[in-house]
Amino acid sequence: MLILLYVIFVILVASIIHMWIDHFKAPRLGAVYTDDRELPLLSVLVPARNEESNIARCIESLIKQDYPNYEIIIIDDNSTDKTFAIAEEYANKLPNIKVLKCPEKPPGWLGKSFALHYGVSKAQGKYFAFIDADVTLSTQILSKTMWFIIERKASMISLLPTLVNETFWENTVQPVMGFMIVLTHPHRLVNNPHSSRVVANGQYILFEREAYFKIGGHETIKSELVEDVELARTVKKHGLPYRIVLALDDMKTHMYHSLGEIWRGWGKSIYPYIKAGPVKLWLGLLFLFVICCLPFITIFPVTYHFIKDFNTTTVSPYLFHTFLLNLTIIVIFIVNKAFVRNAMHQKVIYAVFFPIGFIILFSLFFKRTIDYIRKTGVVWKERIYQ
Repeated sequence: MLILLYVIFVILVASIIHMWIDHFKAPRLGAVYTDDRELPLLSVLVPARNEESNIARCIESLIKQDYPNYEIIIIDDNSTDKTFAIAEEYANKLPNIKVLKCPEKPPGWLGKSFALHYGVSKAQGKYFAFIDADVTLSTQILSKTMWFIIERKASMISLLPTLVNETFWENTVQPVMGFMIVLTHPHRLVNNPHSSRVVANGQYILFEREAYFKIGGHETIKSELVEDVELARTVKKHGLPYRIVLALDDMKTHMYHSLGEIWRGWGKSIYPYIKAGPVKLWLGLLFLFVICCLPFITIFPVTYHFIKDFNTTTVSPYLFHTFLLNLTIIVIFIVNKAFVRNAMHQKVIYAVFFPIGFIILFSLFFKRTIDYIRKTGVVWKERIYQ
């Protein structure tokens, strides 16, 4: 037990140091345009399916942008609610907004990819911004991202936002998934053209038009469930520069509102990774479980024996050492998670519930693995994906 705890301690401290170095070195959105150069036309494309509770707020953030040369294209992906009607009200008032009814997708296509593919066919911009309807944006985000992609000579960038979490389950589970992604996909590797490590956030992707068509657009990944990651992977395979960028002060998203939505949403996102390599994935999950959760389990029997021996006899040096090391690991872990949550604009108090969030996600990975074995697929927004 003591040797295992020492191994966990060393790995934990090394991981924390590595994670913070990566965080401080990660690219961030900077200043806006201040020179006199001509600003290229930007086409903002928003695919929307049953987003009546989000679409108005999204459009409001877009029409307040300070970037002077852009068009907004809303693509209604066969919604069964009032999404199209709400978007059309804005289009009737503002000349730079178009609302499109997406045709039925052809065989082999998934919904969001086809909606964006269709929207691009109507777009005039030199750059394409693919933005989800559930985001709230600062008034400068279009300017900042355009400055970034042009100055860094990137072909594609994707933004990491601040997650808005309101309920207990959101605050408990969402940051844990974020932690798992950051730990396994550090910025220095994702942004390294020689690394195969890829992560992307489809809530905000900015693409250079020429690069988009060079890789074949969404048609090359038309059947992929996690289209954002596959777009980034395709860009890197073509040798084009890709960047994942922190935008904590300029972009907020409230992804899910309940444990059920979290379960369905992340269940959709992780399913392709399980299909790609369940054995490798589970080895990684078991490793994370040992490092992140095992100390929270072993502390109970260790504390029990420590108190028992303390009250009845002299505590052995081995037991005292084990108890102290186990407690130190837990304190380091919780304090670090508190700092991480503060840096990512999350509620610090929920750091103590990390093991609960991990167990929920662990259960989700297990359920999706069973779904993969049984070939039952996943359901997302009233559609079944295999």
